[in-house]
Amino acid sequence: LVVAPKRVAADLVTGVAILPIVGGKIGLIRVYRHPIARYSWEIPRGFIDQREVSSSAAGRELKEETGLDCNSEAIRSLGFITPDGGILAARVQLFVAMKCLQEREYAPAEIGHRELRFFTNQQLEEMIFRSEVQDPSTVIAFFKYRRFENQVLDGPV
Repeated sequence: LVVAPKRVAADLVTGVAILPIVGGKIGLIRVYRHPIARYSWEIPRGFIDQREVSSSAAGRELKEETGLDCNSEAIRSLGFITPDGGILAARVQLFVAMKCLQEREYAPAEIGHRELRFFTNQQLEEMIFRSEVQDPSTVIAFFKYRRFENQVLDGPV
């Protein structure tokens, strides 16, 4: 069994996930996920529209889901993940959005979205290890960002 999405960009990229940074803290959305019958803390994510570049899709999803805005120069790729390479013919490109600004008040954009909250690196790491954050895009983006932060940026943003 192979599940193939309707829209596929270059290199099988079908979706994006973006880790927003505001004032040195990471923004997560509390979302109710029906398949697991519980709430989940996650970074904004979504599908790429037809003929859309993945970095533009990341910025669009960030704004739609959180009300945050970020200059395109401050959106950087963190690489790719395959959500389930044994079933899905898809890849997700991960991004970090540094120095975001609150363009509008948070208003849940989708069914199940409840709140936007900001966490320090230490708080998020502890939440991951307590299994309070289980979403693969969020966990992987966070640890890739920490490496990026230390190697490329020489310390926290």
